[in-house]
Amino acid sequence: MNRIMCLIACACACALVTLAGCGDDPAGPSAVPGFLHLTTQAEVDAQAGLREVSGALTIGPSDDIVSLAPLAGLVQVGESLRIFDNARLTSLAPLADLRGEIPIVEIGGNPLLTHLNGLGGVRPTQTFSLSSNAVLGDVSGLGDLSGVRRMQINGNPALADLSALAGLDSLRHLILRAGHAAATPAQLGTMPALERLELTGMPGVRDFALPGAPNLAELRAMDLANLEELGDLSGLSSLASLIVTGAPRLARCGAVGATPGLAVLSVNRAALLTDVSGFTDLSGLEVLELDELSALTTLAGLPELPGLRNLSLGNLPLLAEMPAWTGTAPLGIVVFACDGLARLADLPLSDRLQNLSVGHCPLVAGVAELSGATALQTLTLRDLPGVVGLDGLQMPATLRFLQLNALDGLTSLAGVSDLPPQLELALMDMDGLTSLAGLEQVTELGALVLSANAALTSLAGLENLAVLRSQLRVYANESLVAIGAFAADLAVPQVQIAGNPALDQCVAAGLVAGWQGVQSVQITENGPCAE
Repeated sequence: MNRIMCLIACACACALVTLAGCGDDPAGPSAVPGFLHLTTQAEVDAQAGLREVSGALTIGPSDDIVSLAPLAGLVQVGESLRIFDNARLTSLAPLADLRGEIPIVEIGGNPLLTHLNGLGGVRPTQTFSLSSNAVLGDVSGLGDLSGVRRMQINGNPALADLSALAGLDSLRHLILRAGHAAATPAQLGTMPALERLELTGMPGVRDFALPGAPNLAELRAMDLANLEELGDLSGLSSLASLIVTGAPRLARCGAVGATPGLAVLSVNRAALLTDVSGFTDLSGLEVLELDELSALTTLAGLPELPGLRNLSLGNLPLLAEMPAWTGTAPLGIVVFACDGLARLADLPLSDRLQNLSVGHCPLVAGVAELSGATALQTLTLRDLPGVVGLDGLQMPATLRFLQLNALDGLTSLAGVSDLPPQLELALMDMDGLTSLAGLEQVTELGALVLSANAALTSLAGLENLAVLRSQLRVYANESLVAIGAFAADLAVPQVQIAGNPALDQCVAAGLVAGWQGVQSVQITENGPCAE
């Protein structure tokens, strides 16, 4: 009897070992109902026999994973497949049984991966990404990409031919960055649904001829070392926005052709571009930005721009001639760092100009010419060292906002006249300004901001100011010792007087206490109260 009981006990022990998975050929679960994240070879090995992950499968980051062989039976992943930052992984071939649609597939940061064999049965339906795979040169092992809506190919320097990725029937957003010298978007063939294209650091791109993208609406290009011309854009009938930044060899616009739908055009950092005469039809252009075009001398080659609403001109040292654009649309102009601009009269100052900002233009000496802008609503003048007075500057009745910033040649506001009562006036970083003389006739303003005016000692000139419609802000004026120029019964809803180290805190608070209609007050971090 004892012998029989011993045999039964041994049998039970063996059964328990088997049930616990302690045999010679362990196997993991056949399905994972949620997410699975593997970062070591041991974790991969533990998934032998796995057939399904209903959520996301992520492999990496890892310095340990060398083989995906234990995943050879995997047939389905539900939400996403991400394989990234695996320093020793050389092949995805064990995933060859993986089939079906996966919304998101991302392969990145695998420095030893040379091909994508093993992914032939995978069909991404939303996002597909290949990023920073240093020696990846063959993508022919991929499956059907026709359902992908967003694709990013970034930093795969060995990938010279993108043609294996063709068939992108549903692609709407394409990003190509830091590619091989031979790689171009044209290799991808027809992309009938493409709406947005971003090209960065693609030395193989020499023009923008993309006849297979009839619905492309936005094209952004940055740091294209070999872009020589913008090329023929006539095939891009839906193009609404073209932004080119960093094209050191771009010397001509080329035969751009008819692009009547182009609403936004920006060309920046193209040192060889001398003119923009290649544009033949920009009748729908609303925004034009030209910046860091050191060889550009004229805009005379541009056609009439009747719909132009915003013009930004910056870092154009040789620009001295502009066309007299006509049109009826309200216009805003930003001009900055234009060493060749000497007269503000050369700007298209007309009754359609509503917003103007001029800054960092050392040759501009006078501002009286701005009086020709009779419908101006906002005006900003910034860092114009040649401006030493405001004589003749008449403010139109339409002006709502005036900012004078870093006009260090001004010691007062003498010469300015006809400030409308709704005007919000901001004086900032005016190191030469010692008083507000010139504003003696002003009785009402929309708002007043005085900030970081290092030499301003008093507010003399504001003795007749009785009403500020919205706010008074006086802050960080290091030499300001008195604000008593304000009327004792000044009406203002919001008051901030702060960070003026020479201003007596108690005197300022006592003055504000007598003002009318004050709803919000902040008086803080000014100078100490006198004993």
